[in-house]
Amino acid sequence: METLDLSDNEISTFAPSTFKIHPRLRKIILAKNKIERFSPDLANMLDFLEVIDLSENQLTIIDQLDFSRYANLRELYFAQNQIELLNDMAFHNSTQLQIIDLSRNRLERLSERAFLGMSRIEKLDLSHNTLQELPEGIFDKSRVVKVENIILANNSFRSIPFSALKDQHDSVYSLDMSYNKLTDIPASNAYMVMVNIKDVDFSFNSLSEQAIKMLLEQPKTVRKLNLAMLLVIVFSIKQLCWRCSMCLPTDSKTSIR
Repeated sequence: METLDLSDNEISTFAPSTFKIHPRLRKIILAKNKIERFSPDLANMLDFLEVIDLSENQLTIIDQLDFSRYANLRELYFAQNQIELLNDMAFHNSTQLQIIDLSRNRLERLSERAFLGMSRIEKLDLSHNTLQELPEGIFDKSRVVKVENIILANNSFRSIPFSALKDQHDSVYSLDMSYNKLTDIPASNAYMVMVNIKDVDFSFNSLSEQAIKMLLEQPKTVRKLNLAMLLVIVFSIKQLCWRCSMCLPTDSKTSIR
């Protein structure tokens, strides 16, 4: 057996030895249960495990080294739990881990060591939490070698976390900061972070006219820029000098000169 789906049950706890008879499991789906704690000892039984789905459970904390011993783990899903705390090095040494979904939880802050020891984060979803900032250095290459796609939508950011992203300027492919509280974007910091980025979403914020103009002058590497439902947009058609797919507001006050 390689895939085991136990979703939509009333499971609240289990012994790691439960899975001893299926040592070659690659995917476990435990979504929509009542799990409050996930035992790290499961790693001793399942050397080939690649995907763990714990969405829609009752987790409140991911503890230090909880998911650090899975040599082949690639995807972790924690969406729609009640997670308030992500401890240091929770994923340390899970060097194959590439997708982490922490959306729709109760995270207010993260430690700069939260993702320490990871090689490549292909997709990190932190949307629908209450984050206001990311700590400087959380994505330093000395801690995380590569970060490609980051989703920070539906949080409480008032500024783009440039200090957290600066060391990944050559790796970040997409950044989603829609539905936040952004108003201004310093041009010098934006260029430093967006030098190689392809997909940017700042929709449903209250960006100033100056911030909009600055974004339209960013490097030609940007291919998709979502500025839907902003408060005011005024720009010159000459600024659209690079090929891109650009989403603009439908109901906001938009002026093209």
